[in-house]
Amino acid sequence: MFMKRLYFVLVLIMMVLISRAKNVHIIYFGDTDDANIGRAIQVDIRLMEKLVHEIKSVAKSEGYSCFFNKYVDSDCSPVKLRSVIENLSCKDDIVFFYYGGHGGRSHEDSGKFPRMCLGTND
Repeated sequence: MFMKRLYFVLVLIMMVLISRAKNVHIIYFGDTDDANIGRAIQVDIRLMEKLVHEIKSVAKSEGYSCFFNKYVDSDCSPVKLRSVIENLSCKDDIVFFYYGGHGGRSHEDSGKFPRMCLGTND
């Protein structure tokens, strides 16, 4: 039930935001190589692909383009994420980023939120 509500809310938010943007960029990083959660991440990917299909339909009907890039397996890495961010050209666009994987925080880390592991144990 929660996933259906989340799905619905995300579609509504995207519809509102699309009205102000030129393009929609959906970037998905999923740690499918993780032995503990890899299968769950594959389920997330299928759900995300359904959501992207809906967003693309809305975007197209409003005259906007929607781009979906997913990075899984060995592509789910800090190096790849930095590259994607550095090469993203998105002035006046919507960027929706989703990460499926583990996160953590060291004892020295004073940040409020955990860091994405992105397929590493660091």
